Amino acid sequence: MMLMVSTLGILAILLSCYFISERKKIAAGEPPRVFATENVNHGRQFEIDMAKVISIVWMILVHVDEECYKNIEFAPGLQTWIHVFIEFVGGPLAAPIFMLAMGIGIAYSKNQDPKVNTVRGIKLVGQGYILNVVRGVLPCLFFFLLYQSKSLQSQSIEELLCLDILHFAGLAFLFFSLAKYFRWNDLIILISAIGLLFGGSIASPIYPNGELTSVWIGYFTYQNALTPFPLFVWLIYPVTGYLFGKVLLCVADKAKFYTRLLFGGTILFGAFTAMLSACEYNLSELFIGENMYAQNTVKVFWIFGIAMIWCSLLYFLSRALECLKTVKNLVAFMSKKINAIFITQWILIGWMTWGGFFKCGVYDGIFLLFFVSIAILTVVLVYFADRLTAPKTVSGAPRQ
Repeated sequence: MMLMVSTLGILAILLSCYFISERKKIAAGEPPRVFATENVNHGRQFEIDMAKVISIVWMILVHVDEECYKNIEFAPGLQTWIHVFIEFVGGPLAAPIFMLAMGIGIAYSKNQDPKVNTVRGIKLVGQGYILNVVRGVLPCLFFFLLYQSKSLQSQSIEELLCLDILHFAGLAFLFFSLAKYFRWNDLIILISAIGLLFGGSIASPIYPNGELTSVWIGYFTYQNALTPFPLFVWLIYPVTGYLFGKVLLCVADKAKFYTRLLFGGTILFGAFTAMLSACEYNLSELFIGENMYAQNTVKVFWIFGIAMIWCSLLYFLSRALECLKTVKNLVAFMSKKINAIFITQWILIGWMTWGGFFKCGVYDGIFLLFFVSIAILTVVLVYFADRLTAPKTVSGAPRQ
């Protein structure tokens, strides 16, 4: 096992350093043919916007799936393949892609002031707790007043303190703020993320049974279902996205670049999958249920292969869709409002869960109806909220 971990560590360092080495070639004036000697890819990248938008759609799908099927044990062959598919797209293709895209966004940001990242990080952590109150604490207190159940009092505290991806995103921004403040170069940022990944991978949960005290340690290492996105093992995703974004800025031939990325991702994913299969590793443990949240070195670099393939495919898909103005505008809008969409879908799902709507979700395709309805309603609500809060021109018309 130690030999396997050591091998993965070497592969991790070699793979992650690829982007830094390419960056050095560009700075030295000896770029590969796919690169320019200066930043040429300014502005929004359609394929990255698509990655963010599709990842949030997969999140909605897996969240609805979890609520509909949370009390059902799946028998072999009984809807198992559907459930596994949902767990896969709602696992490796959801939160990790979301975090990689966030890192790319940090690289593309025009304002690299540490104070700006600090404020954004604090706001995201605050939004995480506000979401906890609206989706969990308020419905919990409502039903407590309705039924006078004492168990709901303790559950409301659990709903308030549990951690989610917004809390992690806030910590990630604070990490980048710290890196910018001390002027860490890309190599130091990368080594820090890899070091935290290794440390978090070998750290055993101190509170595996869901104790509320676990949430404070859970900010950094995985403890239980209340702490799904600990900083140490998830930071590697936004850091890799950040380094990828700095390289993407200099890509002159995106078709060749993504072809290379697709080739490399296929080799990485195939090699890791073959190695894990040879070691009789249960591949479902990489992404099913809570296994997805308890990241480690093996899972991270298996997912890296998937992410490389997925982002490459999205680029070629984006080339086919970029002529469709409506689609492009919708993707751009959802990408800009991605946090609002994430918060809104969780509020809808949270209140529907407390209201018992999902108890019938396993019958007659109602699950699919729930998913589509929540996804559409979320985007509609965010759109109208954006229109209502848009700044006005002198004439009173919304500013475009």
